[in-house]
Amino acid sequence: MWNILAYYVYGLKFVYEYYFKNLPSWSWYYPYYFAPLLTDIQYYLGHMISQGNSLGPFQVDQPFQPFKQLLCILPK
Repeated sequence: MWNILAYYVYGLKFVYEYYFKNLPSWSWYYPYYFAPLLTDIQYYLGHMISQGNSLGPFQVDQPFQPFKQLLCILPK
């Protein structure tokens, strides 16, 4: 459960940086099908703040080549 919450909060950070700063990573993705409940996110963020943890930086990498990018979005 903590993994889903951590990835989701990291995804919120990704969206914020994408729209207000710059593209933080070319390869980051959310690996789950569903989002956690809002109450779980609230509990997770409260736990992170009480522990003094912060979210780490994204890995800066290169964009995919056009053919590989096309393979990522096409159905099987």
